[in-house]
Amino acid sequence: MKSFFKLFALLVSTSLSAQLSVAVLDFEGIGISQDEARALSGRFGTEFMGVSKGTYKIVERNQMGQILEEQGFQNTGIVSSEDAVKMGEALGAEFIVSGSISKVGSLFSINARLLNVQSAEIVKSISHDHMGDIVDLMTKGIKESASKLMDVKDKTETPSIAILPFENKGAPEDAFYAYGIVADLISDVTGAGLIRVAGLKDVEKIDYTSLSYDEMSKVLLVRYVAQGTLWKLGSMFQLSLEIFDTQLSKVIYTKRWQTQWEELTTIKDDLSSNILETLKIEVDRKEEKSISINPEAYEFYLKGKYTWEKTKSASETEVALGLLKKAVEIDNRLIAANRLIGGIYWQSGDEKKMKKAKEIHYETLEKAKEIGNKEEVGEGLRMVGYYHADDKDYEKAYELYKQAEQIAKELNNKNLLGKTYNAFGNTKWQEGKLDEALDYFTRFLDIGKSLDEKWSMAAAMNNISLIHQRREEYSEAINILNQALVIMKELDNSRGQALNLQNIGWNYQSSGNLSEAVKNYKLAIDIRKKLGEKNRVINMTNNLGWTQYYMGSFDEGYKTFESNLKQRPKDSRGAVWDLAGMGSILFSQRNFTDSEKIWKRVFEERKKHNIVWGKLEMTTFQYLTLNELGKEFDLQVIRDLIKEKESNSEDFSEELFFRLYKLLGDEKYLTKSYEKVQEALDKVEDDLKAVYSDYPIEKQIISEYKKIVEDKD
Repeated sequence: MKSFFKLFALLVSTSLSAQLSVAVLDFEGIGISQDEARALSGRFGTEFMGVSKGTYKIVERNQMGQILEEQGFQNTGIVSSEDAVKMGEALGAEFIVSGSISKVGSLFSINARLLNVQSAEIVKSISHDHMGDIVDLMTKGIKESASKLMDVKDKTETPSIAILPFENKGAPEDAFYAYGIVADLISDVTGAGLIRVAGLKDVEKIDYTSLSYDEMSKVLLVRYVAQGTLWKLGSMFQLSLEIFDTQLSKVIYTKRWQTQWEELTTIKDDLSSNILETLKIEVDRKEEKSISINPEAYEFYLKGKYTWEKTKSASETEVALGLLKKAVEIDNRLIAANRLIGGIYWQSGDEKKMKKAKEIHYETLEKAKEIGNKEEVGEGLRMVGYYHADDKDYEKAYELYKQAEQIAKELNNKNLLGKTYNAFGNTKWQEGKLDEALDYFTRFLDIGKSLDEKWSMAAAMNNISLIHQRREEYSEAINILNQALVIMKELDNSRGQALNLQNIGWNYQSSGNLSEAVKNYKLAIDIRKKLGEKNRVINMTNNLGWTQYYMGSFDEGYKTFESNLKQRPKDSRGAVWDLAGMGSILFSQRNFTDSEKIWKRVFEERKKHNIVWGKLEMTTFQYLTLNELGKEFDLQVIRDLIKEKESNSEDFSEELFFRLYKLLGDEKYLTKSYEKVQEALDKVEDDLKAVYSDYPIEKQIISEYKKIVEDKD
């Protein structure tokens, strides 16, 4: 038996089966950015803990960085045995993992070693090569290297296949169809579960036309390769498919179809079934009705779907919508097209379009029930459930999610099951049930990993980051969001990148690193602008303005709010937030005359739109302005609003407590404000503490509190 396992057994026996603590240092990046190396290091720790099956617990990375910096250690690269011992002792870790990740062309090399802190001995050292892109490395190569370090072998093989774009043998204008049907076919096969399918974007990255099946197998990390042809001949078509097994080095399936063009969608279902049968994947489809969709409608759908996935501008979004609407116009049984239209409307952030999205998804659910498309019924239940959750009707939402889950299990549709778990997680998160939300998001992530469905993995990571954010674990949230961002960049998914950057910005803002927050907000806003998502740009720009206000960039912040206000639609209820920002900045600049004018507009907008949130915050600022101008106001209004806020268990920020102190003269509010600042400082990275303390609001609070304390002494 290898020395590692001898040592491992000894340690287990002497620790009464307690988990061993291991610190995974940031790997050195060679040929990749340090941010990428850091994200990959975080993933290595997660995978190492996973393959150890509970043997190890990982030292929290946000704690680790702070401790090592205090001790004067560098948290990067392969460290000496002497330093590793000292680092382990400082961290309270029994083992240290350190290493490097280098890239040459498309080849990644991972070097890692596991060191026993007590004995200063290198328990195991490994070198692992991985061919592919950085997303493949993150989703497969890292786990392989972590398993290698643990000497874990996966004895079960998950069937894996790459389906190449079909060769178009007909007219040039049919080329897209030959390509598009493969995208749909990949979706069908992936949805079956228990099978890993190389994504179409992964296939596109390689010169598959000049590579052998064996070469493609090594690059795409699959065993099977499927390739076909499509030839449209007037009202007829010919279609062929062959599946090659690279381990057996032979074709294990081949078939040719020649029939009417109208039967193409039926043949497409036959294709997916044949692939699954050949790979010995059992799927229960007996309750699913076969529906022959108009081929012209199907073509418009594929083109629309592809255009939407690739879109980088507002005009391309409109093109995608036009194609999808044409598909539905030709054949309203093509529910997937109508459902996607609803999804596009919902993502717009426009209130009218979002209302239309709800109507569409309700309609598609009923249509799916009518024609007996069980898969689309499941999708419809999931979406309609989400809308009930959005309206805070959680009981109804869970009822619909459970129905969707049941259908997904009956059809063995892993894609639908994963998305349903994600819906469960989102709603649990809305309710503040974070442990339950994390469980569902993790299930979603696990399914994404099992299917090698990278978008799902990135989406799950983004949602898991929300748990860390809510728990004020900002470093962890940022780390996992950076991992998701790497995947979204590789997928060339602009919307996913914008969402990740937005959430990274929010976590930086919450952790006191406002300059990084501003940087990420601006990057996200630029992407949203290109996509033509005006309403989301407006909402994010408002966040940017408030961040500039908090960091004391008053002139810049005022311009941001003022410009944003002009971009809002007429009678937008969101105008109140831009006006409130402008009023806050004018007050901070001691321009009380103009501040009063703005606050009058704020309260006019609040009354017009019946906005109840932020009543105390806004009223406090308004009354402080009136106080500075020597005008009358009723403090009882403030006291009533305080009681109302307290009864609703709403949070009081350090700024609000401070403003209440300035207005009421009650030192208890200053004390509470100061305590909140100190709580925030405990969560701020050491190198940012001085910066955070120097932000205008925090600086005023600290200064005022210390002055009062000194006066009392």
